[in-house]
Amino acid sequence: IAREYSQRLLVKVTRGRRQSLSEQQGNIFSDINDLRNSSGTKRVESVSQLYSKEGVFQAIARHSYFDNATLFVICVNACWIGYDADENDAAVLSEAGIQFQIAENLFCTYFSLEVFIRFCAFARKADCLRDMWFRFDTFLVLCMVAETWILPLVTTGGAGLSNLSILRLLRLLRLTRMVRLMRAIPELLTLVKGIVAATRAVAMVLVLLVIELYVTAIVFTQQVAVIVDGWEEVVATAGEPVGEAVAL
Repeated sequence: IAREYSQRLLVKVTRGRRQSLSEQQGNIFSDINDLRNSSGTKRVESVSQLYSKEGVFQAIARHSYFDNATLFVICVNACWIGYDADENDAAVLSEAGIQFQIAENLFCTYFSLEVFIRFCAFARKADCLRDMWFRFDTFLVLCMVAETWILPLVTTGGAGLSNLSILRLLRLLRLTRMVRLMRAIPELLTLVKGIVAATRAVAMVLVLLVIELYVTAIVFTQQVAVIVDGWEEVVATAGEPVGEAVAL
């Protein structure tokens, strides 16, 4: 009995030391369960809990059709940005073709309406700042409104439009809306988190390869230097018989 008790105590002490050592040094490989639990679903549930219990806006914001429609418009907008980059050469929207103006106004109207509905759905309006996705979407909508509606009103004529061509880069910010697909598809977010978690392990492998190459290069350089010195003497003496034969 004493022997079994001492063995169990030794196992517990060993496990405790290993656990404390791993906590101090940090784990290179993350646990898959931690990645699954941090898929972002808890954040969505907490945000829905901040909505009002009554009202039209909260009913729309909670409905699955609203989220699916928004994701569909985001995908269409991403495809449209590619078409716009190929066919639209105008510096500002007011100089673009009529089809580009109609499409940009429709996208801007829908995304602005989406942010407005989600804002009105909160019971306390200040709670909207607690939602990371709401802050992210609001920033993109403000950039889209500035480009689509405010910029054509500020610019008059063609003067100075060449200096405003850099503002076309604001359209690329709308591609970041594709990140919202990760909220609808948790598997994508799990893959991204897995890639980020594996970065440390890959970096350690890269450091090991660099050290190995560095040591091998030093050894190889020293050995080659000795061989080259020996070959210089052989080549220098090998030409003497040839020179004597030519002289004869």
